[in-house]
Amino acid sequence: MPHRGHRGGVIFSHPKQLACRSYGLQANFLHGIYGNDQQGFYFGFICRIPPEHRFDGAGGFCEAAEKRRRSNEENERRRAVIEENERRRAVIEENERRREEERKKEEEEKKKKAVEAAVKEVKEEDFLFDKTYECPVCARTFKERTLRTGKARLVKTDMDLRPTFEGIEPLKYDVVQCTECGFTALTRYFVPMTVPQRKAILEKITSHFRKPTEHKLLYSYEDAVGRYKLALVNAIVKNAKASEKAYICLRAGWLARSYAEYLEEQGLSNHSKYAEVKGLEDEFLKNAYEGFAGAIQGESFPMCGMDESTVDFLLANLAMRNKQYDVASKLISKLLISPNCNSRTKDKVRDLKDELIRLHKGV
Repeated sequence: MPHRGHRGGVIFSHPKQLACRSYGLQANFLHGIYGNDQQGFYFGFICRIPPEHRFDGAGGFCEAAEKRRRSNEENERRRAVIEENERRRAVIEENERRREEERKKEEEEKKKKAVEAAVKEVKEEDFLFDKTYECPVCARTFKERTLRTGKARLVKTDMDLRPTFEGIEPLKYDVVQCTECGFTALTRYFVPMTVPQRKAILEKITSHFRKPTEHKLLYSYEDAVGRYKLALVNAIVKNAKASEKAYICLRAGWLARSYAEYLEEQGLSNHSKYAEVKGLEDEFLKNAYEGFAGAIQGESFPMCGMDESTVDFLLANLAMRNKQYDVASKLISKLLISPNCNSRTKDKVRDLKDELIRLHKGV
């Protein structure tokens, strides 16, 4: 049966003819070599043709050759994809490496700046400036050392609300004193007053006041304590409200505590001055407790810039300090059920309650 294959539009009847034509050979030339031995011709010819060029005798190249070609193309495509992925991966890794180097460099710069800031000595005078005041008693102007707003950084707050700042004790500069007439008051209360109050100050303070001989740029703790005592005397002379006098005592007690801490840092905790200052703290805070306890009976809120919850919390602390545990317990219970007391304050109240329980147990 003749083999039928299509090659260039010509039909060949024998596979050796098709193979010869496909390979550019003449059939009669090969026929002359192999004679009429068709089987030997076919076998010998095919053996000399590369496998991928062999004809399958049914109208096309071998299916294996086509698969091989497709496989090679697929391998080339995959190789190109792999190379592109590797190139992109290398670019990404390089970018990440650069970002990591930049991040490390930024961290090193931050550490360097932090070290420089730590090394740099914080000076108290950097927090202060001269502010001009007008005296509400004698109407004369003068300059007083004042803390720059927002300059000091808050470090912590004690349970009785005493704030602690880094690099300076602002309490030392919270008292204003007129250098002409001697009127002295906390910054909050250095304001206009009634005629009888002015008259009382002039008669009982100014007549005994000695003008300072120098304008100090910094106040020592001793200077500051003396100024608070003068502020309290002035408040008593002008018949100030109980809350104002209690507030002066509160801040004076806080100042004495700071003074004691300063003495501890100087290694003077065993010195007689330390015991004196601690005794001064106790005395001032006892007067503050008594003053606020009386003030809440007849004065309205806000009181000294504090709302009712803040004053009650402060008073509970002072009551515990003065061993008035029943008063402290009532104030704590009041705060815990008060709708006006915020959650942050209630958390502090709970801590105070735990401390009160500990004190009751004598732990």
